[in-house]
Amino acid sequence: MLGFLLLVVLLAILRPSEEVYYAWLDKEHGISCGEYNYIDGMGCIKDGQMISQSGSIFSGLTFIKKEMKYKGIEDGTVYKVNTVGFLNTFF
Repeated sequence: MLGFLLLVVLLAILRPSEEVYYAWLDKEHGISCGEYNYIDGMGCIKDGQMISQSGSIFSGLTFIKKEMKYKGIEDGTVYKVNTVGFLNTFF
């Protein structure tokens, strides 16, 4: 029982953070979300174009699931990103 409890605590500690998600998003999809604008908070950029973000996040004790939609403000292109984060990594 103690081993199981320690495993759950370890997995909870290794649940990825928002910073890990945004680094993964930039690396895998070229979407950088470090820009801040005063209208709606954090903004994202892809290929020099501002994009909006919306979607849902399910955060469990040991994992996080994100179903996000990023939409180009200028041309309306939609990028759908569905991912699961586990062991400090997103898949």
